[in-house]
Amino acid sequence: MTVLKCEMCSANLNVDVAGQFATCEFCGAIKMLTLPKAEENPHEGVFFARWKNGYYYPGTAVQATDTYTTVLFLDGCTLNVPKEQILELEEGFRTLRFEGNWKNDGLFYKGVVSGRNPMVMNYNDGDVEVVQLVQLRGAKPGEATSHDFLWLVYVAGPIVMIVLAVVFWGWLV
Repeated sequence: MTVLKCEMCSANLNVDVAGQFATCEFCGAIKMLTLPKAEENPHEGVFFARWKNGYYYPGTAVQATDTYTTVLFLDGCTLNVPKEQILELEEGFRTLRFEGNWKNDGLFYKGVVSGRNPMVMNYNDGDVEVVQLVQLRGAKPGEATSHDFLWLVYVAGPIVMIVLAVVFWGWLV
């Protein structure tokens, strides 16, 4: 990780969540952030592949057959994925709805990705964060994910139980 230094006093800079401005720890000066020159294509060979939970995560191909690709996901996991469940990176950015792993704490929140280098996640609640590709997961609109199933269990489940209880109670009385 690159540590940014103040141009006037050489102290460390604290970068805001949007990655646009930095404040000097020593002199307190606010600086417009000058990002290092981006690599030509930092995500060469990376694509989105569907994991068992229904979400698409970034990964690279380890091995491929006519029907499956063995994917090494950026978090280190591997899985044989059918070819129809793999999206090129730019196609994924166009078609998937994204969630970002806020501050790498394991909790994903919905938002919109802007930029590619650096990548900025604009969360639906108004928070903004510069993210790495490994912090993103996406879902195709209309496809079921494990999150959708949990909604069904936690929200619809109790409603069904209440309806059954009322019907059963009415049957007893």
